[in-house]
Formats: sequence, structure tokens, C-alpha cells
Amino acid sequence: MAFPTILFNSVTGTVLSSGAGPSTALSGSVDASTDGTGLIVTLTAGTDLTNVSTLGDHVIFLNDATAGNRNFGSIINKAGSGGATPTVTVSSAFGAGLAGKDWAIGGIRKAIGATEAKKLFDNNGASGDAMPGWIMEMQSGHTETIAATFDIRRAGDRTSGPITLRGAAGAVTLPILTFSNNGNAIVMRNNYWFLQDFEMRNTNATKTASVAMIGAGTGSMVTVTRVVIAHSTDKFWKAITPANSGWYVRDCNIGFCAATGIETMGLNCRVVGNWIHDCTSHGINNASTSAIGLFFCGNLVETNGGDGFHFTDTGANDLGGGYIFIGNTIAYNTGDGFEISTVPGAATSSRGITALTFLNNIFANNTNANNSN
Repeated sequence: MAFPTILFNSVTGTVLSSGAGPSTALSGSVDASTDGTGLIVTLTAGTDLTNVSTLGDHVIFLNDATAGNRNFGSIINKAGSGGATPTVTVSSAFGAGLAGKDWAIGGIRKAIGATEAKKLFDNNGASGDAMPGWIMEMQSGHTETIAATFDIRRAGDRTSGPITLRGAAGAVTLPILTFSNNGNAIVMRNNYWFLQDFEMRNTNATKTASVAMIGAGTGSMVTVTRVVIAHSTDKFWKAITPANSGWYVRDCNIGFCAATGIETMGLNCRVVGNWIHDCTSHGINNASTSAIGLFFCGNLVETNGGDGFHFTDTGANDLGGGYIFIGNTIAYNTGDGFEISTVPGAATSSRGITALTFLNNIFANNTNANNSN
């Protein structure tokens, strides 16, 4: 079975499109219906389905405003092309017994934050319509402003693969998602997602709570690749706070945060090849009591207002161990290049951080110290 790539373009996209199918959308207004199972959709009479794939890579959009009802479905069968009652069958059911709905197959959608498209990620507080293996792709030059937190609730899996939100590979102009709230932007509430090749900005004048990407609930096993969170004016308070386990942050440009670049990592997080710079506080900061097995390789951490790397043992539990630092460059930070501090707490068994490995790191021109404290 193939998986769909749903396309978004803020300039050429339209609302009545599914984003995956023929380049020119097939569509109809207030004339689609579903059977008693919600799996078979009857379309506008005379619709030619010749160019509609049934491999699972084409999607039908069915505009159903009922709370919790699916709006996007992967097409696995078709019948009656060009006749009085052309139909498509989907792999996941729409609402049963529907009538008089707008529909579309193919074309390009306009905005991921629009009411209908947002259901791909979060449908009435439950898992979104996008399924494991699906890709949501923003084309070159795509821009949009999102006014509130963007929750991602459906999980990818190890069988069909992760779910992906990405910019088009090799885009001449990187897609930009601009958030206007002083709060969380993208909240990862479930597992197995790829986020890659786009830029994030925040235009809210108050920089006290805005976090570009944050893990919540079971939001683990998230890969963030080639994402830019580094606008000197439209900055975030913090860029990435994984919180949960298995995050992999790679080749990102993270900068100008009003607080820290990356902080609060969980079990087995990887931070590789990133440029983390010009943040008001620390470049990388961690005080999680469950942060074990962290790996930092090939990062350039420079010109931050606090420490390059800052780790705090709260005393509530052992902060963790098995930290590996290979080939990082930590330079021109106002604080220390690398600092570990222990804060006594209720638990007397706290041992601080254990099992540190340093190999081929460069410390240069940090104001307070070039090595760990």
C-alpha cells in the first residue's frame, strides 16, 4: 500500500482540495454522501475517476463539520467512473449516512492551520485524520500565520512509518509558520513524527511563554531536522523542549531565543549538528530528573547570554548518566562553556550526573570558563 503526500501552498492552494490526487482537483458542492458504514462515498454524477489512484496515495476531502468526524480519507477503491453514481472507498470511515457534503480529490490545499486541514493533526481533541506513513508537505514559499497552539495527536508507528510535516525538499524559499500567541506553538502529544525543512517564527510582543516545539503526554520518538527557529525579531521564548524520550534534533538553526535554545530533555535524546546561538540565556539547558543517555555531537553553541551547556541536578532524583559529548564547539558564551551544578533536595541519595564522556570538543572564549564547573 502506498501513502499520500498532501500538498500545501499559501499562494496557489484552495480550500476545496484534498492535496493528494490529480493535479487539478476533482470536486463537487453539497452533493456527496456516504453509505451506512462511512467507507463508501458517492460523488457528483458524471465524475471521471480515471486518474484517481486506489493504491492509498490519493485522498478524498469530505467537508463534514460534525465534531470528531473524519474529513480526509485514503482511497482504496473506486467504481462507476463517469456514471450516475461514481463512488470511492476509503480505508478509514467517514461519518455514516452523510448527505449534501462538499468534496474534493487532488489539487493543493491552502493552509495547514485552516479549520478543516487542522483536522489532519488534531480532530476535536482526539487523533487527527493523518495516518501512519502520511506526509503533509508545504511547498516552496508557503507562509501562514497561526494564532493558537497547534496540537499533534495521532501517532505514527513502526509498521507503516512515522507521520511527517515537512517543507518541500530543496525549496528555493523555505516555508514559514508564524505563530502569534505567547504560548506553545507545536505540541507533540504522540509518537513517531518527523518535522523537517521549514522555519518557525513568533510575532507576539511578549516573550515569556512561547515555545516553538514541545513534547507533552506521550510525545516521544520525534525527529526534528533542518528546522529554522532563529529570527532576530520574531523570536520564541524557547525553541525546543522535548520533555519526553527519544527526540532527535539534527541540523537545525536555533537562535535569538528570549530564554534558552533547547532544554528539558528526557531519556535517550540526541542533539546533533545544530547551530545554537544568540539566546538570552543558555544554549542548551537541562534540569530533568529522568534525562538519561543524552548524546550531543557536532553542535556549534556560541554567543549565548548564559552557559553553552548547563545541567542542573535538582536533588529530587539523580539527574541521569551516560551523557556523551563529541566534537562540539562551545565558544563566546557569556557564562561557562559547560556547567554542572547540584541543588540539594529532599532526596539524600542524589549523586549528580554520572558517566560523562567528552571527546574532541572545543571550548573557546567563553567569558567565565571554557571547561566544566
